[in-house]
Amino acid sequence: MAYFYLEQFPNARAWCLARSAYTRSLAVSSLVGYLVGLGDRHPQNILLHQSSGELVHIDLGVAFDQGRLLPTPEMVPFRLTRDLVHALGPLGLQAGFVPTAEVVLAGLRTGSDVILTLLQVLLHDPLYSWSLSPAQLCALEVRRAELQVAKSACGTVLLDQTNLLGDSILDKDRMNVTKTILGSTTSVLDTMIVGRMDRGQTREPVNQLAERVLIGVRSKLEGRVTGSLASSSDGNPAGCGGLDQLDVAGHVGLLVRAATDPANLSRMYFGWQAYL
Repeated sequence: MAYFYLEQFPNARAWCLARSAYTRSLAVSSLVGYLVGLGDRHPQNILLHQSSGELVHIDLGVAFDQGRLLPTPEMVPFRLTRDLVHALGPLGLQAGFVPTAEVVLAGLRTGSDVILTLLQVLLHDPLYSWSLSPAQLCALEVRRAELQVAKSACGTVLLDQTNLLGDSILDKDRMNVTKTILGSTTSVLDTMIVGRMDRGQTREPVNQLAERVLIGVRSKLEGRVTGSLASSSDGNPAGCGGLDQLDVAGHVGLLVRAATDPANLSRMYFGWQAYL
């Protein structure tokens, strides 16, 4: 990727500014993506701004560590493959990326109260994709299938009753009346189905899921690591404020090691293209 900057910014000053912008954007997007659990960072979802040289991330649908729940779990906290490191220059990660990442993480920890307050909305107004579990979606599909059968039966009855009126009503008008009645019935029944599910067991699982997300974000802000990151700490107590609790420098160092560990990269999904 370093050749992109040499070709796109032939002027020395422009090249230096573009690579500095790239380094800062890589550090910011990596740390913020780690905080919100952003996944699915294959090369097609990371673009380069041709004017400024900054990274631009798209397709942010896999968030809050949902990438770890995929059939092939994502094992790295963010994408930091050889191609991205190569664009940093001969000094690699230690020259610009790591110091910038430490500043970003320190800023996130300073504003942790604001971040957690904004995420509190997940407890009170959950996203629609979280409000229905797979089992509830199946139940909704079954009920809508039953509704479709009821609509067919209702349509037959309405057509039979309409035929009794004689030829004074045209076929087109007759079908419009039937569709209007059936559409109103569908809307009412759909509202009843969703309302019944909301009054049932929907609200509590959603709140539990949102609480788990908030706990995960809070743990990251406090420097507490779990899972594969905890196993990557090698039992080194330096920089730790407690059990698996790291200061800013130790936390960034652990994330960089986990993101560049060949053992983690080798377990990624092939389409993620960890070899680049």
